[in-house]
Amino acid sequence: MTTETDSLDVSFLNEEEADKILGVLVRDEELKKAEKERIRNLQHAKKDLKWLKGVTGQWFEDTKKKKYKNEADVSALLKQPLSLKVKNTRADLKASKTKSFLRREDDMITATSLNGSSFHSRLYSIFTLKILGKRGAKQPPSQQTSCNLEAVRCPEVQDQAEVDVHSEVVPEESEHTLQKEIQQQPFNEENKECVDLSVEQEIFTGRDPFRVEITSRSKNERIRIHWAKPLDRNDGSFLMRYRLYESTTEGLKIEVFHRNKHVAQSPYILKGPVYHEYCDCPESDPLLWQEIMSCPAEELQASRDFSAFPSINLQRMLVEVPKRFGPRGGIVHYTILNNKIYRRSLGKYTDFKMFSDEMLLSLTRKVHMPDVEFYVNVGDWPMENRQVNDTPAGPVPIISWCGSTDTRDIVLPTYDITHSTLETLRGVSNDLLSIQGNTGPVWSNKTAQAFFRGRDSREERLRLVELSKEHPELLDAGITRYFFFREKEEELGTVPLTGFFDFFKYKYQVNVDGTVAAYRFPYLMLGNSLVLKQASSFYEHFYTHLKPGKHYVQVKQNLSDLIEKITWAKENDAKAEKIAREGQALARELLQPFRLYCYYFTVFQKYAKLQASKPEIRKGMEFVPQPSDFDSFCSCQRNKQEKDEL
Repeated sequence: MTTETDSLDVSFLNEEEADKILGVLVRDEELKKAEKERIRNLQHAKKDLKWLKGVTGQWFEDTKKKKYKNEADVSALLKQPLSLKVKNTRADLKASKTKSFLRREDDMITATSLNGSSFHSRLYSIFTLKILGKRGAKQPPSQQTSCNLEAVRCPEVQDQAEVDVHSEVVPEESEHTLQKEIQQQPFNEENKECVDLSVEQEIFTGRDPFRVEITSRSKNERIRIHWAKPLDRNDGSFLMRYRLYESTTEGLKIEVFHRNKHVAQSPYILKGPVYHEYCDCPESDPLLWQEIMSCPAEELQASRDFSAFPSINLQRMLVEVPKRFGPRGGIVHYTILNNKIYRRSLGKYTDFKMFSDEMLLSLTRKVHMPDVEFYVNVGDWPMENRQVNDTPAGPVPIISWCGSTDTRDIVLPTYDITHSTLETLRGVSNDLLSIQGNTGPVWSNKTAQAFFRGRDSREERLRLVELSKEHPELLDAGITRYFFFREKEEELGTVPLTGFFDFFKYKYQVNVDGTVAAYRFPYLMLGNSLVLKQASSFYEHFYTHLKPGKHYVQVKQNLSDLIEKITWAKENDAKAEKIAREGQALARELLQPFRLYCYYFTVFQKYAKLQASKPEIRKGMEFVPQPSDFDSFCSCQRNKQEKDEL
């Protein structure tokens, strides 16, 4: 292998690709430095060489050096040519574009202050900031408004970019976000042009509009923390995410800079302790936890689901559920007792219990759960089709990820959005936050066509392809893989996979059910395209809040009016954009990580209150342990406080 750095050709990469790879390499260097510092501290603290070799990973480094001692460092090979390419590309862009940008008067940045509340446990805040700026005249700073832990909106200002600040509490371990919104309220076109171009100029010259630094409040405390670059949500707002890999006793200091100056009330202080995702340190007071999390007073879908069950007979379910649903192969029987999880599988096809396991484990690390015994359907289809008045026995409360108007299952957030939330900034799949920073061009620059890609999991999807062939100017639809209707492949053809972020190059997104509700729907709603949703009997936990014609456009189940609805959208562009924006705004509110945790807890809390007898650890159940590796180590201050009080 060569060691000549400049011999690697990266000319085939565009600037964005090169910049992303370079960002990974730079972040890798930062993590290595932090890890070296952590190891140095451990070496000072303890002299046991065998122990140190294990906890620091030195045994792995020694093995790697022996095996690859003559190999070159790939990071070193890539960094110089990538840096050179990005630098040259940006220089070319700057030379060609600078003349087209307008200069803006210095912006005045104002913001409201947070109240004096301390942030304990695994929490973080969302801060909203807006830039004031008007060419030719400086605006007076807005009066500061005190904001509490609930989302608030300040009064609108019509003639300038409004200042709007709110603070919300979100579960720190699943996804840490620092959200900076620069909401653009109505103002004259001259001012709009100036502000928009100034922001774009900052981006193309390589300077982030905002810079964030997150550190421990104590100089003596070293923690592992990862944060990504701000996500531009294409509406003047930016999303900042971070994830802790170690807990901090003293708390965090979050500094937000704009042009190297602190923004608003920066630095923001999250008083310790702040716990990372795998720290098993639950809040013992559920009511306090719900208050801190700003959980809503009611979850509409959960209330509807439980209305069919005045009480829950655990003895009846113990006999009936295995007989009725066990042979269908997708039921997992859980008991949570003293905040410990036990389960047994009923049927052959229960591999997806890994998704219900991980959420239950995450939830019990954060709050002390009620004692509860329940059954989770880990398959696709909702199961309980009995009606309330059926005789001799009515329905039993099976918990599922999807509901329907024909069944009586209790609905939880789908495994898809739950898992992607837990894995944010760690996994490789799309998640509810990364989507928001990859919504394609602004509305006016999107292609005025409806778009669909997907499997052949429902017959109406085949009809979509037929409509696309009949109306190619209005609809671009294709099947990526055949399984259910293989006899149609030759007739309708197959198209290559399309990256999900590329969906949002199109103004209109067609959402058609798969085997059940299409789990892509929440992701489509978070984009800035208009969603054309097929009428369906299936639903997810948040559909109750959505209204057709206000948050999306509904089409008939057989798609007979789809072309008509696409034509309407093209002819009524402003109305279509308004619906897309309102749907996106509501989805952002309903699908925040903390709302998922609140929903899960609410369901189990309601379930526990309806139990007619005490839950038990049943025969055949196994204990589901919390992680016990090095990454899960933490010092739970709550336990110490409780012992001190005793």
